[in-house]
Amino acid sequence: MEAAGAIVVGTLAMHELGTDVSGCNPRRGSPKNWYNTSYYTGGSSSGAGSALSAGLIPIAIGTDAGGSIRIPSAFCGTYGLKPTLHRTHTMNSSICVIGPLAATAADLAVAYRSMTAPNPDDAIQSAFAPSIPPSPSAKKTLGVCREWIDRASPVVRDAILKATTYFVEHHSYDLVDIQIPYLQEGQWAHGGWALSEALDHLKTRLRGQYSSLNHHNKIIYAISSCTSAADMLKYSQMRALLMEHLAFLFKKHPGLLIITPTAPEVGWKVHPGDEAYGVVDSNLTLRMMMYIWLANSTGCPAVSAPVGYGEPEQGEGKLPIGMMAMGEWGAEEQLLSWAVEAEQYLNAALEGGRSRPKEWADIIGLASEVDAESS
Repeated sequence: MEAAGAIVVGTLAMHELGTDVSGCNPRRGSPKNWYNTSYYTGGSSSGAGSALSAGLIPIAIGTDAGGSIRIPSAFCGTYGLKPTLHRTHTMNSSICVIGPLAATAADLAVAYRSMTAPNPDDAIQSAFAPSIPPSPSAKKTLGVCREWIDRASPVVRDAILKATTYFVEHHSYDLVDIQIPYLQEGQWAHGGWALSEALDHLKTRLRGQYSSLNHHNKIIYAISSCTSAADMLKYSQMRALLMEHLAFLFKKHPGLLIITPTAPEVGWKVHPGDEAYGVVDSNLTLRMMMYIWLANSTGCPAVSAPVGYGEPEQGEGKLPIGMMAMGEWGAEEQLLSWAVEAEQYLNAALEGGRSRPKEWADIIGLASEVDAESS
């Protein structure tokens, strides 16, 4: 990205070691969700979501092994792309990828295209075909697994269904009902796989010195150590089964994008004491990861875009609602085109249009004022 002209401003905070999706980090401080500071940004790329929602930067880079790009994008009203496995960089992981978060769909496309330029030093990444936008005449299909979507809270489900109607009526999408097997078992398998990989990486990086970790991470890594080799084999079999089923769906429905909410709830509430001790709520974590895990488990690309806002249960400020589309392996450009259409819906079709946080900073305007004063 630097070779393409990007200017790196700095590094951003995140959930410690990327082990959860709230964004809480009691050791270094949790970034603020500027839409409503009584809610977390989502994680693990929490600082990215915060800085983008505040208007401080147009693009950030995150990693995503379990929604760490897409969940903060949803909670902070921005755009986030989880690419195909190894599409931007060959990772020492079977589920984790590097991808962009951005303030607009156009910025997301700029970031993705610069990140995926062939790298001659990376044999796997450079073997991917060039990124080419889909033909305007290409068939477009939205796949809905209704029993899956119905598990979201009513306000989130309604926002997704309203946006879906817009895509069908204004952008010529066909709508098809699909089934995805083993939704619960598949998520459990992904969670076990993610924790096992995280523990392996931790052992490599810290050489078993866990005393420096926060309390909540000590709990999580203690759980990670309980996964057996037999369990990992079953996780792998589940992964293969789901990939075969998705391949069947993508062949049956050309141009298929599988749509869901990005997260089933409108935000993750901050509670007193979180900043002192951290927070572990595995039931809530699994619920927040209800939709994002499939793309990680199978290696498919997925994008999150804001499509509405919900009322908070605490604090001041409405909270963004994210919608996710997951495509076939290598279908990032199709997803980016969908994100542009989602942005059109947010800006022009949704009542009230896109909302900015109260504390949003107009960086360009402030810079222009400084230039005017200096001249």
